Amino acid sequence: MVAIIGSLLYSNLIGFPPCTLCWWQRIFIYPQAVLFLIAIIKKDRGIFDYALPMSIAAFIISLYQSYSNFTGTSILPCTATGGECSRLYVIEYGYITIPLMSLTLVTYLLFIKLCAYKHDNNSNA
Repeated sequence: MVAIIGSLLYSNLIGFPPCTLCWWQRIFIYPQAVLFLIAIIKKDRGIFDYALPMSIAAFIISLYQSYSNFTGTSILPCTATGGECSRLYVIEYGYITIPLMSLTLVTYLLFIKLCAYKHDNNSNA
């Protein structure tokens, strides 16, 4: 929910236009909030099987966007170096940018899923 609220706040209220990579990350992150809400209501731990591929895809995109944002180079012909992705709308403490916030969130989601898998494997043993 924090990612959804934060990204909508930055794009709709503050006025930072999202780039193509930001949209792709949203495509993979937004549905996870709905999936986790349904999983919490139904008490279904099987959600992690569905959410893991989405988190991995979002991780790859945010890692690439953070790389292109910090280095100023892009290995793909996309908007990462010439469009909105290359603009530093937010830079806190000299290194925290919007792509890095997304990378941190997705890394946290992957960590939670890893912990859930380990817990399930220990419970079944």
